[in-house]
Amino acid sequence: MKSFSFVQASDAHLGYMQYNLPQREADFTRAFREFVDKTKEVYPDFVVFAGDLFNDPHPSNVVLGEAISLLDSLEVPVLVVPGSHDNVYSALVGTVLDPLHKGGHIHYLPVSPFERDDVYIYGMTNFRSRRAFQEECKEYFERKPPNPSGRYNIFVLHQGVDFPELGLRPEQVEMLSGELPAGFQYYASGHMHTGKVIHYGEAVFAYSGPLETYEYDQYDRPKTFYHVEVDSDGEASIEELSIEGYRKFNVLEEDFSDATFTEIEDKGRKLVEEADDDGVVITLVLKGTLPRGISRADINYDGIKRVAQNALHVHLVNKLRTKEEAEGPITLMEAETIYSRAEAGFRDYYKDHFGERASDYARFSIDLLKIFGGDKDTKTKRRKTAEKKINEFYEEEVE
Repeated sequence: MKSFSFVQASDAHLGYMQYNLPQREADFTRAFREFVDKTKEVYPDFVVFAGDLFNDPHPSNVVLGEAISLLDSLEVPVLVVPGSHDNVYSALVGTVLDPLHKGGHIHYLPVSPFERDDVYIYGMTNFRSRRAFQEECKEYFERKPPNPSGRYNIFVLHQGVDFPELGLRPEQVEMLSGELPAGFQYYASGHMHTGKVIHYGEAVFAYSGPLETYEYDQYDRPKTFYHVEVDSDGEASIEELSIEGYRKFNVLEEDFSDATFTEIEDKGRKLVEEADDDGVVITLVLKGTLPRGISRADINYDGIKRVAQNALHVHLVNKLRTKEEAEGPITLMEAETIYSRAEAGFRDYYKDHFGERASDYARFSIDLLKIFGGDKDTKTKRRKTAEKKINEFYEEEVE
């Protein structure tokens, strides 16, 4: 086998905040442009992109146009699997990765493996949860069985895998290491926003880290990708390369306990004004318990945001609580009683609109309320879960 090299990357999140930031293409692709330039310097035979190339299955035309230009400029095959952000939610929705494959801008691995000389590369679609993987992976591998027939075989995925070195919480584990298909010398994964190389038997399992900041509380993590050189004996040498041009965040956390809404607004404006800097995303986390009689709705959040003159965007993370909330959460029994009463109310309201399907729509409405009212998941994950629930509901209605 002759030696070869490839670049492994993931989690560019192209288009992140595309509807919040000014429509300047550099705001969306600066880190990815640096990745492309540095990739050209090492002359790889191909690029493996392990998910979340885009932050959404349907990026804006501004983002998509710039992405196509950059991808084509690499002039080597770009092998892509979907991530948890740019994957298909349903057959009706689709993903931009499919037309990019058909247009020759990328090679979408879940459609077909990539083979060149003695190298075989297989890519698995993303399963968004442990339950989804357990329910769907067997059928997936039966339809698209891996065939590691090359002298060097690479498996590409975008999952949280239960390697102890990663220290994942139970809810982050989507796949067990023992469920990885055998016969591969290198497993390239995305999803975990920290670079990590793990020796898995005689193989290598590698997370290359992200190219761009996604969650504000991860802004200070290194942004990296790997240049992997494989010699004629099949030994892989991994070089970590850094991204410096990723989007910068100024993150502020302030406790506003017992402050009036006027005091919160004044202090918030002062904090944002002091953090205002050219090209940054200001994230102000509002914490604390409000005085009795004051609600979150009393606060002029837009007035806090507007004082920034140089920042790309001001993001307010509202963790303020009312006195009632601080004194104790609604018990599960109380919550279920509220949901039951709300469902009955929805059912009565929907009778004139949906007839015999009123009950279905009432339960559907409550399911959405539970998703958006949960506090265990991030805002983005709640939105993704809700979108999936909506697609599934209307697909069943069509059937």
